[in-house]
Amino acid sequence: MLKDRHLYHPGAQVTVHLLDDTTTEGRLLYHQEHYDVAFFKVAVDRRVRLTSFADTVNIGQKALRLGREENLNLRITHGKVKLDEAELGERHHHNMYFYPDEKYEEEETEERQRKWRGKGVYIPRCEDDGEPVIDFDGKVVGIINCSESGSFVPSSILNNCMYLWRNFGCIPRPHLGLQCEALKFLDPIHAEYIWRKLNIDDGLVVKEVSIGSQAEKVGIRVGDIIECIDGERISTTIELENKLLSICMGTFDRGNDINAKVDVSVRVFHTANHVWRTKQLTVNLSDRREVVEGGITLCFFQPSHI
Repeated sequence: MLKDRHLYHPGAQVTVHLLDDTTTEGRLLYHQEHYDVAFFKVAVDRRVRLTSFADTVNIGQKALRLGREENLNLRITHGKVKLDEAELGERHHHNMYFYPDEKYEEEETEERQRKWRGKGVYIPRCEDDGEPVIDFDGKVVGIINCSESGSFVPSSILNNCMYLWRNFGCIPRPHLGLQCEALKFLDPIHAEYIWRKLNIDDGLVVKEVSIGSQAEKVGIRVGDIIECIDGERISTTIELENKLLSICMGTFDRGNDINAKVDVSVRVFHTANHVWRTKQLTVNLSDRREVVEGGITLCFFQPSHI
């Protein structure tokens, strides 16, 4: 993953810096816009140690963010994994956060200042998109895709992306036309209100419905609560993304391609009339970024809408 979008043109050439201070050329093979994941081909004349990815990453888990200084010296930042979907916004709603440990941040800054004291201008730490976040077993739990906020694509999504790329050469997902937020991550006052009035404490709250989408046509509205996708309970947007990718895998396994339409079953609670319904959506597959353009955005807290 890279910050410079122009590098994502098909066949784009990049310069790759190796650890022995040499460089080689890399070529873009594929870019998945929605997750901002890119695959590059790099030719090297030595054995390469393959990266191991963790199956899951947990909220509150201690982790390390790895990076390289301009001189290629390794940089390690201690921190924890957090998830606040309200802070991520539409662009990164399927991501998690890496929060640096303040103690290590202060110690590292002091060490860098001490090292450079008397040797010229102090060089601040350089952070980039694409840096790995690893656990204490050395497995990658995510890849940073917004260095300013520390948001990263979790390993569960990356594993599914790599499976689709290796087996089918592309990474599509069904476009539901919905933007959601996990009920469990709402502010406590709003979450308690929903539980008290509706007896629901799990699922996804619909924040936006794309105008003209299948979801809108079948009656899903802002403020409704999604319980299941294709019979599987969904509690977070990350679980939703992994479910959508698994639907693509099943579609391809049945011999279909990226141009196929898929049927997705959505069990939803309509807050306007307090009824559960199962809706069938027939939607397109696409590896482009999904932009949900709704006419109304739900602003929490709004109990009168429930």
